[in-house]
Amino acid sequence: VLACLFALTVTMAAVGQGDNLLGNPGFEGGVTAEGIPESGWYRAYGDANSRWVLQTGDAHSGDKCMRLEAPTIPEHNPSVTIEQAVPVTPGRSYVLRAWVRGTPGAEGLLAMVWLAADRRWISHTGQQFRYRDEWAARWLIGVAPQGAALGVARVDIRQPGTAWVDDVYLAERKVQTLTANVPGGKVTAGQAFRFAVKAADADGLPVAGEAVQITFAGSGNGGLLPRGGVGNPTRSVKLATDVNGEVSVTVQPSSRPGLTDTITASCGATSLRLQLHTAKLGQPRSYSLRPSAIIGSPGEPIAVSVHLLGACGERVPIAGRRLSFSVEGAGQVAPRQALTDRNGAARVTLRLPRTLYERAAVSVRDAQGLSGRCEEVVVAPPVRKNLVRVGPDGHFVLPDGEPFLPLGGLYANWVHRVEEGRCGDIAAWSFSDVNDEQLREWFAYLRDNGVNALRAMLRDHTARGCEPMDIIGRANPNLLRRWEHFMEVARPYGIRFLVTLHESWYATYAAYFDPEVMEKCVLPYYTAEELASLPPHRARFLVGKRMLESTDAP
Repeated sequence: VLACLFALTVTMAAVGQGDNLLGNPGFEGGVTAEGIPESGWYRAYGDANSRWVLQTGDAHSGDKCMRLEAPTIPEHNPSVTIEQAVPVTPGRSYVLRAWVRGTPGAEGLLAMVWLAADRRWISHTGQQFRYRDEWAARWLIGVAPQGAALGVARVDIRQPGTAWVDDVYLAERKVQTLTANVPGGKVTAGQAFRFAVKAADADGLPVAGEAVQITFAGSGNGGLLPRGGVGNPTRSVKLATDVNGEVSVTVQPSSRPGLTDTITASCGATSLRLQLHTAKLGQPRSYSLRPSAIIGSPGEPIAVSVHLLGACGERVPIAGRRLSFSVEGAGQVAPRQALTDRNGAARVTLRLPRTLYERAAVSVRDAQGLSGRCEEVVVAPPVRKNLVRVGPDGHFVLPDGEPFLPLGGLYANWVHRVEEGRCGDIAAWSFSDVNDEQLREWFAYLRDNGVNALRAMLRDHTARGCEPMDIIGRANPNLLRRWEHFMEVARPYGIRFLVTLHESWYATYAAYFDPEVMEKCVLPYYTAEELASLPPHRARFLVGKRMLESTDAP
């Protein structure tokens, strides 16, 4: 892994964002016989009380805007929607933006719905938000999936209230910048490294489906190794950016020191150029420390390997360097001092504390002033013995290698009421609002009906609000203990859990966005001393109460 990296950005100002694909995006035209704006707009869902009104005055721009009135919300397809379908190309990246205002706090959805040529539903890309009593721009980006022929721009309101929509914009996104993380100047002769290029639009957002040409030039025997470094070096490859706007190749520098290789990446009229100077192993610059695990059990010893590195991340074999070790956070390291061996390496042991969820990291410094630090190791409960893991073939297996097929996949966060051997259709309780007897009745019912897996989202919809696992930069200890107990009760019934470790932080119930969740479900877990010592990026939310204005805000 190369250590000296810098960001190289080249901007192309000649190409702007794509043209709006929507007809009558500002609702300035006439209306159809049904009262819907002309040029492809149509209404969807709603009930007998819903109204779609082309309003004159109080628009975001121009004279008119669309008003959605939702006194009531139907149970089936619960929203009042205005939408328009346009042709799209699979694999291409699109941006959708709409200006909206509405009943404060009412929930809305901005979405791109992807349809096949026969208008069969394929998938959708959506962003929930809450309306405010002032015009605000909501936007999202999405990539048309395989088989998509139409993209439906959709704006709705899904709680009782009124919404106004104006200046809707749907366009194919165009590349404005290319950015690459590349070695700075010198590289080790013959030592391969990954070269990644990211294409972005004018807003700095990744653009998928763009063709990027990468070429290699030099007087030596270097080249490009696509597909993870397999195959003979080539001088040029053309790759399509993925959903993150990125392409990558493995670069094999010339094997002789003292040569200059040149890498060029281009996308349309945009290009970047980089020169690499090959060199022998450099002078020592830093230390690399790698723990054998980043999650450990209370009191567990964790091995930490130490290597002396050169300027380009290569290992430098120098013996006899005196090293001093220390621990950041909790835990102990032994020995506290050591000498590098003939490979420029050493090994120490980090012993974790016995307190759950503490963090520890080992740092090193030598007599010459070079230093390094390993990743943090987190103290977690001991690993359970009946875990489901992913086997070499990508299928689920039990610890003994027996295949495991998850059946059921029901939403674990809600526990259903079981009476006389029958289960109601609607969830009755949050999983932490029930007693163990009710849990056992629910798990027995699942087992007896062939269910062996539940899908768990790491949150809890309690009576006081949605309690998240992520309480602004750290795990919710109380909720974590409740989940552990929930899973322990399920164990005798053969129920496993498919856990979403990181989920939609952008949802409207997230603490970063919802001040009610912040006040009721997050702040009670912090002391005044902890709040006073927070870093700025967390204090913004917990102390300054500066929430995200929209779920797509930075």
